[in-house]
Amino acid sequence: MTISTEKMTFLTANYGLSPAQINAFNEAYQSAYYSMAGEIEYSWEESGWTPEDPEACMIECLVDADRLERYIDDYMDWCFDFRMKQELAHDLLEVRMPSHCIDYLRSQGKTAWVLVK
Repeated sequence: MTISTEKMTFLTANYGLSPAQINAFNEAYQSAYYSMAGEIEYSWEESGWTPEDPEACMIECLVDADRLERYIDDYMDWCFDFRMKQELAHDLLEVRMPSHCIDYLRSQGKTAWVLVK
């Protein structure tokens, strides 16, 4: 997925990451999705549980617990301590962001691409 110049400018300013870091995060998320999403969805089905918002739940599953670490070479240098992984993933994918993520961004003096575009 190619990120437009306008969107990249917003993301770098909003999240305090470089374009290279945002691209690395985006590529890592996509790789993790293709590697793990099927298994995650299968576990939901097998347990009989259906998330209220499957897209948001998948984002949380993939960025939580350092699951992106194996997809970003310098993960421990910058991404480990980066606290807005869910929010950045929502903005990259342009999917509805849960209110708790929006509230967190606002508490940090930030906003979301999906709210300003």
